[in-house]
Amino acid sequence: MTRANGAMLPDGWHKARIGDLFESWGGHTPSKSNRDYWGDGLPWVSSKDVKASRQSTSTYTVTEKAVRDTGLRICPTGSVLVVVRSGVLAHTLPVSVTELPLTINQDLKAFYSREPLMNEWLALFLRMSAHELLASSRRDGTTVQSVQYPLLKDMELPVPPLEERHKIIGRVEDALTKQASIPLHLSAARRAIERFRQAVLAAACSGRLTADWRETNRYFVSRDLVATAPSDALEDREVPESWTIARIDDIGTVQLGGTPSRKRADYWDGDFPWVSSGEVANCRIASTRETISDIGLAGSSAKLYPVGTVLIAMIGEGKTRGQAAILDIEAATNQNAAGIHADRRFIDPEYLWRWALAEYETTRAAGTGGNQPALSKQRVSDLFVPVPPLAEQAEIVRRIDVMLTLVDGLCWRIDVATQRVSEGSQAVLARAFRGEFLARSEDI
Repeated sequence: MTRANGAMLPDGWHKARIGDLFESWGGHTPSKSNRDYWGDGLPWVSSKDVKASRQSTSTYTVTEKAVRDTGLRICPTGSVLVVVRSGVLAHTLPVSVTELPLTINQDLKAFYSREPLMNEWLALFLRMSAHELLASSRRDGTTVQSVQYPLLKDMELPVPPLEERHKIIGRVEDALTKQASIPLHLSAARRAIERFRQAVLAAACSGRLTADWRETNRYFVSRDLVATAPSDALEDREVPESWTIARIDDIGTVQLGGTPSRKRADYWDGDFPWVSSGEVANCRIASTRETISDIGLAGSSAKLYPVGTVLIAMIGEGKTRGQAAILDIEAATNQNAAGIHADRRFIDPEYLWRWALAEYETTRAAGTGGNQPALSKQRVSDLFVPVPPLAEQAEIVRRIDVMLTLVDGLCWRIDVATQRVSEGSQAVLARAFRGEFLARSEDI
């Protein structure tokens, strides 16, 4: 072992600045208004295109005229692409090696060396150093949005002789290839588990989950509630004889919340939890990100809901609209969440929440509007709920909880395994750059 700049390196290795070993450059975006610049030609890679360790495709291509007129530099085959500006840098540093000549936009930097296997070596080093590099680029504790180009060039790269470089790269790639299939299998397992979760909820709300229970337990729902059941809903949905179908409005009360003025500091940071629609995420709510004061509650349309209130998000991007939660605390909500107070003569709030989880897609589809469809108080009130007898509702809740506890345990194990695979990949890279490779590739 030899010492280089305070660090121990294997004999024959040395350290050098990345900026001294590689040419590097950035790209840019030719004018989108010039049609002659866009079309058949070279791939033009943006940060959104860098998703794998090898780069051969892009969403857009630029013409030779664009390259000629704008000075867009062509990255030769083997160039190392690094995303230096993107929201993804909050948690990931995308690095890719090009498999053909291409161009890049201003959110990427390219590095290139003519020395054999140096580009592949750099790509492995940057993947190993991703956490350190992203941490060094954080400013004032904010989310990482960019990586400092000078910092990249100033990093010192441990460089082994060519023969050793060749051996290490081959063995590391073999090890990473073997590990690469594991996350795919874990993702497939998680999808299967989530399908099972929805199947349990669907079986529960159709009567299939408790068919055996009904054979020895003869209960019927209240005749007062049966009288409210709309005939068309009964025809559309098959439910057990002892059940009925009811509108939300028939088995509870729907209310909307409100947001106290943000201009009034005394309306906020008080004693009352306040739920935003983004927190209504198919979960139990025992705490909130924000709180409001008593005068904030009195000075707005916000209302304090009791424990057991079922919430449905009425608007939101992505998956938010249609998601449900149940309050384990007294809390207020904003105007984009509907609060359902269950009439406990007819329905158990715990059952009602699990029905809302099962009906996520149906509830979501009830939204109307243009670019961002939304639910309304009336649409939530008009949703149909299959209502079993109260005793059966309690049994349904019990059986769901038993089965979904097992599901949650499996999901936790998948998360742990996924984290271990990620850590294992980083460990392989770290050992490679310490020179800890043996004759057998399995030992890397």
